[in-house]
Amino acid sequence: MKRIIDNIDNGELYICRDPFIIYRALSEHIISSSDKAHWQSCGVIAEVHINLLKFGEGYSEYLVDVVSYLRVEPSNPSLVARICRSENMFVESMIMSTRVSLIASGPSKSVDDFCTQYRYVINNAGRLSTRSEIQAALAKLVRGACI
Repeated sequence: MKRIIDNIDNGELYICRDPFIIYRALSEHIISSSDKAHWQSCGVIAEVHINLLKFGEGYSEYLVDVVSYLRVEPSNPSLVARICRSENMFVESMIMSTRVSLIASGPSKSVDDFCTQYRYVINNAGRLSTRSEIQAALAKLVRGACI
């Protein structure tokens, strides 16, 4: 999302059930309105307008307005299948991988604690998942100071 916010005021918001779609969007930049094959896994796709409300030191505040919904499926959110524990851990490992570069290398309790948690979610997401594409994606996540 940051790349979209930095470059343009309009974009598309994807809410997808399959976390591998999120991984591919982050690592391969594959999602676009012309990429119809991925629409099947995304319950909501909306055209949005992004307004910068406040630019601060180390943070910014944005307001995202929905211009139009390109897809809302199913219309009843209770019909959306829940994702399994391994997929939740895969999402968590993707989020944590974005923080690895912020972790200073070297001995410290906070680095050790972060790395312990990061290794835990990666190892257990891999152990619990039977999907080969998720296994391969986990192997590619940045380890940095948490080797």
